[in-house]
Amino acid sequence: MNEKPSTALNEALRSQISVADEQRVVALISGDRTALEGILSDELVYVHSSGREETKELYINRILEGMYDYRSFVTTRRELRVQGDLVLDNGDADIDIVVNGTMREIASRFLMVWRNEEGNWRLFRFHGVSIARETTSQ
Repeated sequence: MNEKPSTALNEALRSQISVADEQRVVALISGDRTALEGILSDELVYVHSSGREETKELYINRILEGMYDYRSFVTTRRELRVQGDLVLDNGDADIDIVVNGTMREIASRFLMVWRNEEGNWRLFRFHGVSIARETTSQ
């Protein structure tokens, strides 16, 4: 009997994280500073698949300066785990991005850590690594 309320809570939390991540992706693609500042934690540490590590301020500035021009960011697999006021969000994504003028298509495995900050879920940590794109053989 205890599983029904827990399942409902998990579904509500899953929905909140999904909405927050959708807002993040829209803000990345549109280069919306205000939206990015709201969805990214002030304590963000963002580690790219290249190993480059950035703070919130540096990451946003590089997006707005055009160093990173996100074209799409599609999550293809996602698993969420709750740890107190944190949600561990790991999965896979296909990312199309122009980096310093060069188009890159990245298959990424990521760990995002979302933190509840004053009732809002904000991206606290991101760590992505490149993985081989799956191909279908005939």
